[in-house]
Amino acid sequence: ALYDLREEYAKQVNVAPFRIVNNRSLLQVISEMPRTVGELQLYGFQTAFLKKEANQILDALHKSEPIYDLPKLNIRNKADRDPEVEKRFYKLKEWREKMVSKRKFEPTLILSSRILKTIAKENPTSLNELEALRLMSKWKLAEYGPELLKVI
Repeated sequence: ALYDLREEYAKQVNVAPFRIVNNRSLLQVISEMPRTVGELQLYGFQTAFLKKEANQILDALHKSEPIYDLPKLNIRNKADRDPEVEKRFYKLKEWREKMVSKRKFEPTLILSSRILKTIAKENPTSLNELEALRLMSKWKLAEYGPELLKVI
C-alpha cells in the first residue's frame, strides 16, 4: 500500500518515485513501523508528500503486519567495480557529451547510460562485435559505432 501511495503521488506531481522517498527508506519504514508524523519525518520523505499523505501512510502501516526480515538490497560495493570498465564508461560519457553539444540532442537520444555501461563492460573491438550486442539501431551503429570503438 505504501509503495502504491508513493507511485501514485509521483505520477500526480510528475517526478520519479525515488524523489518522493527512496526504496531503502521505504523498506525501513515498513520494518520499523513509525506511529507518528514526527517519526515519519525521520525517513526522508519529500515534505509535500508527507503533508498530503501522512495520515494515509500511518493508516496503511497500522493495518499491515511488521516485516522483520527484509531482503538485503543488492547495492554494489564500489570495491567490486572494475576500474577499467569504469574508465571506459567515463570516456564514453565524455564522447556522448561532445555529441550532445554538436547535435543539440538530449544525451539519452544519442545513447543511454545503460547502453554506454554495457559497451564499456563488453569492450567490443569491432563493429561486428558491437552489432552483436544488439544495443542500437543500424543507423546508430553506422553513425556512432566507429567513434565508439575509437573511444574504448
